[in-house]
Amino acid sequence: MVVFALLLLLPYAFHKLYVPPNYYAAYERAKKYNDKQYLSRQELYDRLTVESDRYHYSSNAANYAIDRLHLNCKANALRRAKQYPFDGTSESLTNIRWRLSVNVNGDQFTNDEIDYAIAHLDTKDAKVEELTAPNK
Repeated sequence: MVVFALLLLLPYAFHKLYVPPNYYAAYERAKKYNDKQYLSRQELYDRLTVESDRYHYSSNAANYAIDRLHLNCKANALRRAKQYPFDGTSESLTNIRWRLSVNVNGDQFTNDEIDYAIAHLDTKDAKVEELTAPNK
């Protein structure tokens, strides 16, 4: 009886354990992008699925990779915001907000992620520094 039950569950277990090679390749590419470029979820998805790139992955593979990566998009938005010039004026904040949100050739962060980045842009808090430590 136990052997019969195991035989019934075996295909299900292998199905859950098996990851198609292109899904794993998409995950590895997403890790490389995220470790160096601090992308938003949408920008990472766009880069993985763009047809003109030699690393073109299906929508399902890209979503699998992004879901397994456990992106911290708020931290990525803050990292990106720190790359732009900031002199403490409202004009520089407006420029940073625009750069983080622009949809064409831009970062494409959500409003919530941008608000977080703007709120913590000039903060020297240890928790923020820990949050923005390089992805591992």
